Amino acid sequence: MQSLRNDHVDILLREVKLAVGLACVMPEAAGKKGGYFCLASSNTGVPHLFIQIGDVPNENLEESLRLAMELPSRLSAHPDHLSSRESHNLEKEECSAAIFGNPFVYSFGGLPERLAEAAVIVVASRDGHVMSQREIGELAGMYGSDPNPFWPFIEKHARFFCKGVTSPWKLTRG
Repeated sequence: MQSLRNDHVDILLREVKLAVGLACVMPEAAGKKGGYFCLASSNTGVPHLFIQIGDVPNENLEESLRLAMELPSRLSAHPDHLSSRESHNLEKEECSAAIFGNPFVYSFGGLPERLAEAAVIVVASRDGHVMSQREIGELAGMYGSDPNPFWPFIEKHARFFCKGVTSPWKLTRG
């Protein structure tokens, strides 16, 4: 099992807070101000880090927690998928806001689906994943008929606010 270093956790949480904060300023956030971030094992879906980011009203608490926990478990069961969008099923209340990496799955519950998805794409790509521009583009839907409309805004502003700051922990996809 991969362990987390304190410096990695600090940088990761800064990135998550920034990406989620940027998502929350979008009108589509519908007044939601946060949720739960989960960093889980890509092999098992077991959480390594689970934390509240921002404010979560009591009426959204249970659903936000459920999503943040369900997403890594589902995505780790499909190691050939880059995103939970590939196993998305709204009839079963299975949405897309998780990104597969090695050795982690990044997920967020608490924001509208596409906003949460855009935020975790930014976090996963900035966390030291050795992702090709093609993979990032595929995750953001830039090459398909259903692009994530929020990803460019969140990615651009996250890059601006963290100019010159990169994760000290480089991961490889394997």
